[in-house]
Amino acid sequence: MNRAILQKEFPGSNAAESLDLVWKEKPRAMAGKVVVRMTASAINPIDLKYIRSGFLAPFSHKGAILGSEGVGVIHEVGQGVSSYKVGERVIPVVFFKYYVEDGEGAWQDYLQVEEEDLVRVPDTIPDAIAAQFVINPWTVYGMLSDLCIPKSKYLVQTAAASVFGRQCIQLAKY
Repeated sequence: MNRAILQKEFPGSNAAESLDLVWKEKPRAMAGKVVVRMTASAINPIDLKYIRSGFLAPFSHKGAILGSEGVGVIHEVGQGVSSYKVGERVIPVVFFKYYVEDGEGAWQDYLQVEEEDLVRVPDTIPDAIAAQFVINPWTVYGMLSDLCIPKSKYLVQTAAASVFGRQCIQLAKY
């Protein structure tokens, strides 16, 4: 079985009450797809915004499984999958294609994605770090690209102790 955090309705005064831990069938790998056993999932501000707004809940009569990013291990590969094998650590890039469009986010034990939507993760990177490799790094990259700060100038930032802040410090050096 597959545990998942589901939001089926708009939140009332208490957004947490709109969430349920549900059991659903574990997906089987279809042709060209991979089933990932999730080992860690991040909680991002965008996830909290979606929970409070109920934005994803009406996308389907079945509700939405939340979670914008995470990391896991390949559990099963479908016919025709040649780039990955069972046991490899991967990041399934779920944010838009699966999470927003289909209501199939990373907050579940098993997630099925297309082979092209995976990124390998070296064993030297812990799950807690790898689970944060999609949303914040691209946001930081976009912000720094838009700012166009010359190498001879400084960037002053607040809230530098957050994950976003630390990633901003790292990327701003380059």
